[in-house]
Amino acid sequence: MKEKIIIGGLGALFFILYLWFGVVTPPIFNSPDETANFFYISRFVEFGDFFVAEPLNHWLNNSLHPRSISFNGSSLVPQGFIGLPLLYGLITIIFGLGIIKFITPALAMLGAFAFYGIIKRIFNKNIAIFSLLLLFLFPIFWYYSSRSLYPNIPFVSFLLIAGWAGLNGALKRSTHKVFLIIFAVSLALGLAIRPIEAVWVLPILLVLLLI
Repeated sequence: MKEKIIIGGLGALFFILYLWFGVVTPPIFNSPDETANFFYISRFVEFGDFFVAEPLNHWLNNSLHPRSISFNGSSLVPQGFIGLPLLYGLITIIFGLGIIKFITPALAMLGAFAFYGIIKRIFNKNIAIFSLLLLFLFPIFWYYSSRSLYPNIPFVSFLLIAGWAGLNGALKRSTHKVFLIIFAVSLALGLAIRPIEAVWVLPILLVLLLI
């Protein structure tokens, strides 16, 4: 019980700290990646697609587009990874645009708890709690958890959840099918957000499966 209170308390505290930046600032981004993601999430919620016409490109050799946005020959389309605006867009359709600032900090918490579960399984409870605290305080993790529309935290969190589910599925035969589903869905979502990472994620996964 004491362990759950500590873990829950740390999660609640750092969720608020990570969320703070998005709450106290207007939805104006100084990053072209975040700007493009917000634009296409809004577009998906309103129109259900990621295509925006730019007639000037007919005369400009397809060269007119903002950073992080590309031109496919007929429309402006996301240049980055489609997984994030698609996933966040589906969530936003249900809960409204105001939910966007909450999604990344929430995924950061889920990823951190999965990290705790992995460390606890490999070592022990005390090392896991200390490791969790270090992860919460890790500057890069804190920074990207506070920037709601970068793909870094969603990708890492889904990868950690997949790792936690895979580890538990291998050790708990009675419920391994449930963990297998969580593993597959989490890995698929992570790679949908950053498919380029498959070049190192899939070989590691293959080695682990062989082991």
